[in-house]
Amino acid sequence: MALRKVIAFTEKTTPDFCAPWPLHVSARHLGIDQELFDHKHLLRHLRLLHGICRSWEKSKWGKSQPSAQDKRLAAHGALFLCEKFGLPLTTTRKTGENTQASVFCRLAATLYGDPDANLQPDCRAALAKRKAAGDAS
Repeated sequence: MALRKVIAFTEKTTPDFCAPWPLHVSARHLGIDQELFDHKHLLRHLRLLHGICRSWEKSKWGKSQPSAQDKRLAAHGALFLCEKFGLPLTTTRKTGENTQASVFCRLAATLYGDPDANLQPDCRAALAKRKAAGDAS
């Protein structure tokens, strides 16, 4: 998205807009070695880069799966905060439009970055781990 905006902005500007043309560029890892970039050359490379990015995006194998470690970390963080501020440590999940998940599970989902995520299993696991650690000591 950002690259498309840069291309559109570059197309709309005049070649002498705030750039010392010709621009000397060297990026050996990209196959560019001491080339002179003028306005047309820059646009051509931006479009090529955009095409590469688009084809890479299309070649992905479906959606990437969220990290289980991120969910566990969010649940443990929510557990810590609930204990610190005296919030109830229940693990009910949202079951419909009229029911809400527990404060603990909602806080974990918010820390995870998706308020609608179901982190009930992770919250239960965090509680069980805390209980086991408490029983062991």
